[in-house]
Formats: sequence, C-alpha cells, structure tokens
Amino acid sequence: MKKILPFCIVSLLLALQTLAQTPEEKLKALNIELPMLKAPIANYVHVVRSGNLLFLSGKGPSDANGNSITGKVGRDLTVEEGQQAARSKAVR
Repeated sequence: MKKILPFCIVSLLLALQTLAQTPEEKLKALNIELPMLKAPIANYVHVVRSGNLLFLSGKGPSDANGNSITGKVGRDLTVEEGQQAARSKAVR
C-alpha cells in the first residue's frame, strides 16, 4: 500500500495538470497551429455545435497548400494519408 500511494498521488497531479490546461495551451503542447478561417462565400456558418457533435458546412480536408483532399482510404489514400486528412480537418 505504501508503494502505491506515491504513484497514485503523482498520477492524480498529472491528471489535474492536464485538466487545468486551456485549449490554447493544449494546442501549443501538441504543436498544432490553427489557421485563420476564410470568410464564407455564401450565407452559412463554418460550424454548428449540438451537444458533443460538430456539424461542418462546406469544409472538407485540405493539404498545407489549401488543396482539397479527396478519395477513399484503402483505394485512393493510404491509412496514414487518411489520418492526416482527418487531422487537417480537425485543426482547420
């Protein structure tokens, strides 16, 4: 029991530190830089949140140059390329 207690305390402190981070601090720790959003070209909003879901409007994944990433994972994209496309969507 005496050996487990310090481990539990350290784990709890690390968990609390993670929870105390602001979203900006988490992004910085993960080396994620969010680009500026482009102005809508029609009458719509970029995203609508409903509970824990985000509904995106006209925002597909794009590469670093702003070109759209299209295709099906396994046919047109490798798994790694699909993961990168999903990550690019999550940070844009």
